[in-house]
Amino acid sequence: MSRLHILPVLIAGILFVGGCLGGAVVGEPRVNSCLLCGRIDLPAECGGSAFAKVHIENEYGQVYLLEANSRGEFQLEDFSGEAALIYAEKGGMALAASLYPLSSEAVQNFVELNAYTTAQVAVYEVAKELYPQAVFIRDIPNFLVPESLVSLVAEEIAHCANPLHSARVREKALEIIDVWFGSAQ
Repeated sequence: MSRLHILPVLIAGILFVGGCLGGAVVGEPRVNSCLLCGRIDLPAECGGSAFAKVHIENEYGQVYLLEANSRGEFQLEDFSGEAALIYAEKGGMALAASLYPLSSEAVQNFVELNAYTTAQVAVYEVAKELYPQAVFIRDIPNFLVPESLVSLVAEEIAHCANPLHSARVREKALEIIDVWFGSAQ
């Protein structure tokens, strides 16, 4: 390959890497003000997702309250932080999810609240009670919850119940935490 053919590839590579880094300085804390949006998936027979109350918390404890639209979608344009814990509630039912990392330049700041993401948050809530200094909002998207817990959460949702208040869901989450972290007793 001649040097003339390598030059465009080299320039494109430099532009790509420069665009991905976005001028970040290593070691400097980053605070994003970004658009955070999502969709809530509550069953229609339980009242659906329209106008559900949405509670969003960042990793610093700052809370944002908003309401989903008639399609069960929500968006927050003034979010500060890199991790978000999201709860949606309507008529006693609740779903939850988490996003990390958040970026003002990314398309991935979209989340769907469903049985799987709610199961992840159920594990987080129990783990946070047992190990408050070891579990963070940013960890939640990495929790690979077993199908058995997702099924329990989906069952609670199908019965128009709040899976985050279910003794069965909490018990199963505790079993998972015992496997991941060791017994807390």
